Amino acid sequence: MNQDKDVAPRKNAMLGALGIPGIAGSSFSDLADRAGATPFYAYDRTALKSNIASIRAALPTECEIYYSPKVNPFSPLVFEISRLVDGLDVASSRELRLALDCGVDPRQCLLTGPAKTETEIRCGVGSGVTINIESPEQLMRVSTEGLRSGKRPVVSIRVNSQFAVPRTSIQRYENSQFGIDIDAAYQVARMAIERDLELAGFHLFFGSQYFDPAIIAENQLRAFRIARGLADAVGLSQYFVNVGGGFGVPFHQGDEELDLLEMGDRMNSWMNTELRTDRNARIIIELGRYIVATAGYYIMRVVDKKRVGEEQFLLVDGGLHHHLLASGTFAQSAARNAIMAPGVATRGRRDEVVSVAGRLCSVMDRFATHVSLPEMEIGELVVISSSGAYGPSFSPSGFLSHDPAIELLV
Repeated sequence: MNQDKDVAPRKNAMLGALGIPGIAGSSFSDLADRAGATPFYAYDRTALKSNIASIRAALPTECEIYYSPKVNPFSPLVFEISRLVDGLDVASSRELRLALDCGVDPRQCLLTGPAKTETEIRCGVGSGVTINIESPEQLMRVSTEGLRSGKRPVVSIRVNSQFAVPRTSIQRYENSQFGIDIDAAYQVARMAIERDLELAGFHLFFGSQYFDPAIIAENQLRAFRIARGLADAVGLSQYFVNVGGGFGVPFHQGDEELDLLEMGDRMNSWMNTELRTDRNARIIIELGRYIVATAGYYIMRVVDKKRVGEEQFLLVDGGLHHHLLASGTFAQSAARNAIMAPGVATRGRRDEVVSVAGRLCSVMDRFATHVSLPEMEIGELVVISSSGAYGPSFSPSGFLSHDPAIELLV
């Protein structure tokens, strides 16, 4: 850990000096005027920088931090992040073009994805980025494109580690389609060398949304040792190991939080030991939601209120077509309550128990059930925090043909 830096708390800072909800000195009402309509997303540039600074301060200085635009590909936000991290991990030709347009060094850009198209392979080889190989067939296609274009492809190998780790709520299947089994990975690594591809490193990913630093660090160490074995087998003198991310983020009421300081201490422990005996390796940690989630807000307007049976509803103009994750349907079997608050000053109002639902023709379009909020009026704003990750990029935006989400970088 960098002892000369402070690790700032990862909290949503919604209340200004006067108690008026907002971010970066602007009230949510002002931001709604700037957006021109509700609902919309607002991303807090200051919180974004603070999140990355906290990660830098807590993790080992040798650790390179990469961002995954799949989490949030809003181009102004990606540009901002690209200036603060060491590289990007992209998963499509469109994300690749965005990364390069932001000025990311191709050598610091990884192209991932289990089913790469010919277009993606052509863009990857032509751009000189590192292409994460996910199968022997994919390696052959990359090699063929290199011969066609007269360029030497840069590749890494994604290894399907099949670690025995506790499952999380977003993991649904025993096996995944990602990467190459360990035994086959040795053969693919040799194929890459024999075909004169530049083998730059290895990628091992064990899962997402883990909150126990001990579990994350243990599997980082396993990933590193597997990668080191592969590197030794083919005689690599310099290589990187992308140990993935997996840092958990609280998206719903009652979610736990990752202890970032403990995470840094545990990473320091294994990295100090392993890198002391292997100075050829670079360590990459790939984060997405942990960088952007708490820097984002989804702002909606109350359009109706009604009682159905014994249940009081607030109906808002947002919905899961913009923010599927907030409705609790991110590969989860049951809805959960989003972290929400009024977007206006409510001092002196009584609390009421309400359920908050969106505007879509689906019973799943519900953000909270039986939550306590200050009494809200039609036309007032409601804000869902922890909304910087997997908002527009993950949601079924075409459902009911409503307008796409407006996004602001504040």
